[in-house]
Amino acid sequence: MTKATFLTLLLLVVMVSAAIADEVYVPTNTPGTGSRNSWPFNIYPEWRYQMVIDAKYLGNQPLVIKELAFATSGTGTFTATQFEVRMGHSTVATSSTFDNNIPTPTTVLSALKGYTWNTTDKTFSPIGLTNTFNYNGTDRLCIDVRILGGARTGFSGTCYYDSGNHDRTWNNSTGAWNAPTGSVGIGSGLKIRLTVAGPAQLIPSGTGQIGTTVDLNLTATPDAGKTYQLGTSLGTGPLSIGARQIDLSLDAVLLASVGGTLPTVFKDYAGMLGKAGTATGKLIIPGDPVLVGIKTYSAFLTLDKAAPEGVSLISPSVLVTIVK
Repeated sequence: MTKATFLTLLLLVVMVSAAIADEVYVPTNTPGTGSRNSWPFNIYPEWRYQMVIDAKYLGNQPLVIKELAFATSGTGTFTATQFEVRMGHSTVATSSTFDNNIPTPTTVLSALKGYTWNTTDKTFSPIGLTNTFNYNGTDRLCIDVRILGGARTGFSGTCYYDSGNHDRTWNNSTGAWNAPTGSVGIGSGLKIRLTVAGPAQLIPSGTGQIGTTVDLNLTATPDAGKTYQLGTSLGTGPLSIGARQIDLSLDAVLLASVGGTLPTVFKDYAGMLGKAGTATGKLIIPGDPVLVGIKTYSAFLTLDKAAPEGVSLISPSVLVTIVK
């Protein structure tokens, strides 16, 4: 796809009202069928519960995990005095030693002063992650849940699972929150849905001050060597690209950043990703105080003639606010 073709595509896109999130189901999108198990949300007051998931269930691709949902059986409320979820990469067979399964954990939900989870029968009920986890696409994913003082209203704690898929390790004895070991169940982990961002990610680096430059660091590992197009706008739109979308607004700033008409502001906004699937664009902020307070949003896509609409990967947008 040429730059002119991309500009034409932007001019023809249809505005849509809500973002469409990608979802990964482990093992399947069948939240109301299969066997049921109440671990780790049942009557025991303390739990440590891990699920270890093979990369094949996650598409063997890098993902940014934004939300976790369990396939709940029953409508009601689960509460806990303390509730924590961590994620990490695992490179070993599922172990009874918790730290072997998750040697370097990332906390994605920490509710140490009370937690409430509302569940709906036979659906995937999201638990409300507050941080994301960057999954590398090759290792196994470990999800580590820790609970103190769990209680239920209307919801028995039962969730659905399919036998023969991902593994679990658990401990529900006194002191389980910090327990070093537990029991292993092969192929009996609960059904889950992960809300994810795709393998294309954009990370800004800089202060956003007038008269300075913000580096926009692109990563799209699967598309190493392919052409990228970066864009900046004053809103998140989004704009549709076939059945997909990019979280930018169709405005004069976007057209200038994509069209190359302001190279002193939007530098290296088009080019080729390196061997590692990375590149860097530069948002060069003029030193004019009138710009202070303006919010800019940037995102990029990669181009491939064989992909739908000629677009391979699309990144989420990132915010840069201009400051003094």
